[in-house]
Order: sequence, then C-alpha cells, then structure tokens
Amino acid sequence: MDSAIQQVFATGGYYPQVWSTWSAHGGSAHRWQYLLAHQLGGPFEVTFDALGPSLAVSSYAVFDFFNPMGGAVAVLNATNPFTIMNGQGQPSAPATAHTFRYYIAAPVLPGGWVLYGEAGKIVPMAQVRCTELHAADNGFTIIVQGSAGEPDGITVLVVPPGATTPQSVACPSVAGQWATLSCTTGAGCTCV
Repeated sequence: MDSAIQQVFATGGYYPQVWSTWSAHGGSAHRWQYLLAHQLGGPFEVTFDALGPSLAVSSYAVFDFFNPMGGAVAVLNATNPFTIMNGQGQPSAPATAHTFRYYIAAPVLPGGWVLYGEAGKIVPMAQVRCTELHAADNGFTIIVQGSAGEPDGITVLVVPPGATTPQSVACPSVAGQWATLSCTTGAGCTCV
C-alpha cells in the first residue's frame, strides 16, 4: 500500500495495481511471497521492506511464474529491490488480453537453498500441501501431502546453493499420505 501511494505522488496520479500475499509453513519463520501486477502503466519497484516483516528471511529469489525453470529473475533483499516491468507476462496471451505479471518470491534458506515449491501451481507453497519446514545450514526438510488423482506424483522445484536454475524433485503422492522432501548440501534431494 505504501509503495502504491508513493507511486501516485511520484508519477502525478498513476495508481499501480500491484498486490501481494504470502504463505508460511509449520511454524517456520520463512515466508513465500506472491506478487501480482495488473495493467501497469510503467515499471513498479518492489522493495524488501514492502513485503512486510522479514522474520528469518534476508533475501528472496524471485521467479517468473510463467517460466520458473528459467531461474530466478532477480534476488530481492534490503539493498537490491525488484522491478516489475509493465506488459504481458503470459507468453500465450492474445493481444487483446489484460496485461499482468505474476512472480513467486521464494526465501533463500540457510546454506543458500531455495525451495520454489510445487511446479505449475499458482501457490507453489500452499499450506495444505507443504507443512513442517525445517531449515538448517546444510539443507532443509519439508513434509508434502499427497491428494487423490495424482498418479504421477508431485514435482517440487528446488535450487541448490550456487546454482541458478531449479531442479525437479519427484515426490510420491498418495491421497492423505505424507512424503518427506529432504535436500542436503553434497547429498542432493530425495523425497520418500
């Protein structure tokens, strides 16, 4: 809200339509931020403080929802804001479509791991799917719940320390049952 009001004064009345929300998991202080921009008339800068209390997060890797496998488009932290550009973010949208962009800001966990979450979901770190995040200097674990109608399992995207693009990790999915995704520096990721 503060950023939007400041933009109104700085641009002589242009009011940007930018919204954000977040999810957190199992008592963890880490938050996943979701940023939606609609019909921007110009670039819009998102600062680290604009996302609310940082708690245990000191930086985010920001991904374009329509191309998460392309890697983080920016690192957002206290000294490095993220700029949302105007224009269409959805590659296949017709020219007559409303222009919007959607970004996932995933916290950089201790040790440099980034957990994007479930591939292809609008909220990749939904609380009903992912719970009990435990992050440590050498990696993390998270509990993932299966649901009916997912014969191929769940695909979770993670970025190891020092890497720039996500890797896919397959988790089994049985309705109402839980799988544990564990990623450790040097050992990689497993989900059982």
